[in-house]
Amino acid sequence: MVKKEVSRRDFVKATAVTLAVAAAGGTMATAVGCTNQGAGGGSSKAETKTFTSVCRFCGCGCGVLCEVDVANNKLVSVTGDPDNESNKGLNCVKGYYLAKVLYGDDRLTKPLIRKDKSTKGTKDGLTEATWEEAIDLVASKLKEQWKADKKAIAFWASGQQPIVEGYLLAKFWKAGLLSNMIDPNARLCMASAVVAFMNVFGTDEPAGSYSDIEETDVFVTWGANMAEAHPMLYSRVVARKLADSKVKHYDLGTITTRTSVSADKVLIFRPGSDNAIACAIANYLVTNNKVDTDFIAKNVIFQQGTENLSNPYEDNYDASPIGQTGGAVKVITFDEYKARLAEYTLEKAAEISGVSVSDIRALADEFADPAKKILSLWTMGVNQHNRGVWMNHNIYNLHLLTGKIAKPGCGPFSLTGQPTAC
Repeated sequence: MVKKEVSRRDFVKATAVTLAVAAAGGTMATAVGCTNQGAGGGSSKAETKTFTSVCRFCGCGCGVLCEVDVANNKLVSVTGDPDNESNKGLNCVKGYYLAKVLYGDDRLTKPLIRKDKSTKGTKDGLTEATWEEAIDLVASKLKEQWKADKKAIAFWASGQQPIVEGYLLAKFWKAGLLSNMIDPNARLCMASAVVAFMNVFGTDEPAGSYSDIEETDVFVTWGANMAEAHPMLYSRVVARKLADSKVKHYDLGTITTRTSVSADKVLIFRPGSDNAIACAIANYLVTNNKVDTDFIAKNVIFQQGTENLSNPYEDNYDASPIGQTGGAVKVITFDEYKARLAEYTLEKAAEISGVSVSDIRALADEFADPAKKILSLWTMGVNQHNRGVWMNHNIYNLHLLTGKIAKPGCGPFSLTGQPTAC
């Protein structure tokens, strides 16, 4: 047996190629040499029925085909749905293991009640209960606390929660319990993105489409490890690059990731300095008259927002109304906007960020080229940021200044990490 040394980089590149080939027309099963039965253990000879569903892991929206053993009412295989426009019949490893997750040893199938409080924080002390007993217990505790203090009850949800369930729970909490103590983990990942959506577009949805991936000339990933966080979309990015050698990929982040492997340029910046890079690119565009003046005249209104946000962790934090409600936002002219950018030269951005002037200029030149279609993609690296709203704004600004938005292959596309987070 010949032992072949394979570096991590070679392995990741090979994996990316496999994903891309599969996305372009094959399937993961045929590409890696396994049967097309997913990870459910293979279908039996018993009668089976196939149902369509959606993978619940990340926000890609991948479709899956679930083969069910009718007699035993058991899921026996999960494969990609070839009719789904997101994954086009391909699953990532998480998608293929949906069946395994369903029948995992640690999966909860019955209510458990902890009657011994001294065991809190451990798996001990949990007693199996009926649904009636569990629901009665929750209802009685809620009622007891609600009578004592309506503000002392809250629910914590997530972007994994189906939309209908979230709607019903919110209605029950607000109308039934008269409480607005509601929060999801999605606030951590999408709050800054939502505020930017509303500020710039007046609506809470991303300004892009998955179909732009197959049309673009330049990918720009801002703090986004798509290879591991959105693997099916990343496979389409790689497939696009394999289909056309002229397509480029710029990866910006504070560390290198698996997504960096496919990038033509990797710009590693100091944490928190990405706003300086984006402002420098915007300054480069307006200074060199590389903006789409017609698009701007028809579609863009320049505004000045709140500058001194201060820091809520400091003793002198000013909690008075700011922004829209405090009157800090006002309409300004293009020349005023241009003047505000003047201090952000490529050299200053390089000094702040640690990224070379030549690398920042290279990315700026891509935006400056009117013939280039650019697709910006970002995730939590931009959103979970103490100036995340500003960074979202600045990415939008680059696309609005150059008119690279609302066109095939062009757009600023904020990717969510959970199915119902946006």
